[in-house]
Formats: sequence, structure tokens, C-alpha cells
Amino acid sequence: MKLNSDYSSDISSLLNEQRKDTLFISTWDKDEEILPFPSKKIAMYGKIESDQASKYFFSDELFDLKKYILSENGEFLESHIAASNFTFVSNGTIAAWLSLLTIQKEIEQIKVLLLSPIYYIYVEMLRQLKADIYYESACNADFTKIYSTIISNKINLVIINNPLFGTGICIPNEIINTIQAALLKTNGCILIDNIYNGLKWEQTASLNDFELYNKVSCYHNFIILESLAKNLFLNGIKHCSIFSSSEWIDKIEKNSVLFFGSITAQQYNYIQKLYSQNERSFIMQQLTQNIDYAQNNYYLLFSMLTNKKIYVSNCVSGIYCLFGIPRSKFNSQNDLSIAKEILIKSNVLTLPHDRYLYTDQKNYCFRINLMAKRETLYKSISALQNCFDI
Repeated sequence: MKLNSDYSSDISSLLNEQRKDTLFISTWDKDEEILPFPSKKIAMYGKIESDQASKYFFSDELFDLKKYILSENGEFLESHIAASNFTFVSNGTIAAWLSLLTIQKEIEQIKVLLLSPIYYIYVEMLRQLKADIYYESACNADFTKIYSTIISNKINLVIINNPLFGTGICIPNEIINTIQAALLKTNGCILIDNIYNGLKWEQTASLNDFELYNKVSCYHNFIILESLAKNLFLNGIKHCSIFSSSEWIDKIEKNSVLFFGSITAQQYNYIQKLYSQNERSFIMQQLTQNIDYAQNNYYLLFSMLTNKKIYVSNCVSGIYCLFGIPRSKFNSQNDLSIAKEILIKSNVLTLPHDRYLYTDQKNYCFRINLMAKRETLYKSISALQNCFDI
């Protein structure tokens, strides 16, 4: 369906009502007290010599860094990823903007299909680019219908968060591949925001999603955004990697120089350390413990909700799950009003998932951050159970 002109991502009226002791169950980041990244490692990774203090690197000046990464990590070569197939920028938001700007320069008028739930910032960016915006839910979706939508509406861009934003649900690589094939008929491409899919629950941890790259690289109409730093919760020193065909990467790097500047010498050093063979065992250990913590909190949720009529998404990746409470439990009607009712009655802050273009007719849905303190998670669910008889 086409995006309504009255769509708004503004939740400031909700956030303004929280108190200092509010339990924010839909928070964005890992609690700082949970599995902190060792301070000695942070200091070591960020160390720069005095002659580096004034250095910076544009995306088209990262050949030596990319060559180093290829020499240290055999998975890149096994997946036929060359230095021309990836690059780095300073964060995920810039990577998304840069990708959309590059796509627009090639397509001119974007007709985009967002597979929801999707990070709201994509809607805001696409509005700035005056794109025609359509969206379809990808949760339990009939993908035959989605393929038809691509063809009938002449969609030339599909954007996916994988996992689907705030759900832990992943679109199978085979489906993504089929979407690519449909887009070939409209001269379109697919943008896969794969930021949290480095935390797969049922697979061995890896630096990047090489399985996805291997699947989609049979065509050239793809761009993948990933962040090893984000999966390690190094948000204060993060970076974002972009994978694509050599043609797209060349255009992305040239546009990055023009519009988004450089990364610092310190960011350069961090990336180099995170991908070094010497740190490989430690990085894998960190990724694995993050996955284990999120999974254990997920199992805690289920133990508290046995035989309850509550929706909990079937998570396979990332740090969030989608939680749904029957709408019949609330006096309010729309999602933002329900979120305010929950906050007032239980002092639990939830972010309504219609902000991410996902609505369930039966349930009020919101995400739960599985990297929260277990105490916070337990208190939040208990408060919801007591206040709304769930």
C-alpha cells in the first residue's frame, strides 16, 4: 500500500512523559553494565601515534585497509569479495543516506517498497528525496503478492531491515534472492540493512554475513549495510561497512567523498584491529556472549508468559523481539495513546511499532530490547502483567 501523507514518526509526546524511574523496555542500546567491552581493549584499539592525530581517510583512500582485511580473513576470499566490493563509512545513518543518494542519481525518480517493520529513518530520508513510498508487512507475508507489487507498481527499490526491525525475524536469503530477480524486470535494486544480522542465534558467529553476500552476489543489484562495531555495541566508536558490486561501490565511494567526508585515523585503527587475526578469537567470543545473553533473556520472557495470550515473535537473530498485548486490554485505541496508557499505569515505556510501519489488528505491538538488565526485563513484564491482567 502507498504511505499515507499523514504518517509521523514523532513520539516526543510519549518520551516527554517518562520519569527518572521509568522502565524503558524498548530502549535502543545495550545496558552499559551488561557485558562491557574490556576497557583495556578499547584503549588499545583507539591508540594512535602523534603523527596520526591529524590524519583522516576518505572512502576512496581505504585500499590499504581493505587489502589488510582480505589478508587477515579468508572468508572474504572464499566468498569472492575483492577490495572493490566493500567500503567503510563512519556510521549506519550515513551509509543509508549515501546508498539512497547514489541510487537516486542512477534511478532519478525512486519508487520504493519498504518491507516492514522498517527503521523509521528510511521514511524520513525517502521523503527528503521525494520518493514514491509503498510498504508491505514482511511478517508472515505472502511474498507472491510482494513480487506482484514490485512488477505492477514498477518498484525500482526495495529496502529491508534484516532482521525485520525490532522483531528478530529474518527474511530467508532465498526470498531476498527472488526479490532481486523481480527487481531486474524493473531495473531496480535492493538495499539490505543487515546491521544486527551479525548476531545469528543458530549459527556460529562471524565478522560479516558472508552467507548473504554469496546468495545475493549472483546479481549486481544489491547493497548490504553491516557493522561489526554495532554488533559488539561499540556505539561510541562505530563504523558501517557497505558491500555491493564493484560498480556500485565505486559510485558510493565517489559520492562519499563529495557529501560525507572522511573517517578519522582512530576509526581506521579500530576497524583494522577488529578485523585482525590477532584479535579474531576475542572478537568471536564477544559476539557469542552477546548472542547468548539475548537468547537467555528471550527464554526468560517465555518462562514468564507460559499459557498467556501474548504475541512474542519467533526470533532467530539480533537483540530485539516483538511483543504484542491484546488491544482489548486497553481503553485507548491508537498505538501512541496505548503506549501513553501503559506508561501512566505501569511506568513501563514501550515504543509503538506502527512507527515502523507495522500494525497488528489484534495486538498492540512494541519491541523489547533483549540486552536489557534481566532485573529490568523481569520488573517490566511483571508490571505489565499486574496492570493489564496478561
